[in-house]
Amino acid sequence: EPITNDVVQKWSNALNNYPAMLAAKKGDKLVSLDKKMDTIASLWQRSLGVDSKADEPALTKAQLIDIIEWKFLKGKPRNALKPLLNANSDTTINECSRRAFRIAKAIRQCGPSHENWDESNTSMSMAISELCKLKGIGPATASAILGMYRPDIFAFMDDEVIESLYNGKRGYTLK
Repeated sequence: EPITNDVVQKWSNALNNYPAMLAAKKGDKLVSLDKKMDTIASLWQRSLGVDSKADEPALTKAQLIDIIEWKFLKGKPRNALKPLLNANSDTTINECSRRAFRIAKAIRQCGPSHENWDESNTSMSMAISELCKLKGIGPATASAILGMYRPDIFAFMDDEVIESLYNGKRGYTLK
């Protein structure tokens, strides 16, 4: 569909209704967690223009647990993953997330002719794979984390979006 004023208005309305939709879906807890995710995302995104290694973003265990809770409230909860997630050490979470964010930071957006598509696609897969080294983290959760850091490059593999776009059995892989 061409981008017309009507299309822009529809998307603006959807965005404006997002907080009310969250509240209707799971109440104040999801609204509160969603705001927390926005705060974490803005902190990470501020580091994009910084070259200092000391200012590199990293995921903390507390943030990881918050992101998982937010993701489970938005979509299908997978409570069997919680013990795996809690088994990750703070150090491992920090190291894997730093490497993933470093890879994600270096990704260049594809131009209209997709001149660097293969390079970008490989780097996106590498960043996701880095987070998938954590116990209990698959491509969907990795995409949620990386989408908070680089929303211009990564899209969150949200259950509802996947279901609306794809009628077959849902698979959580990079393919």
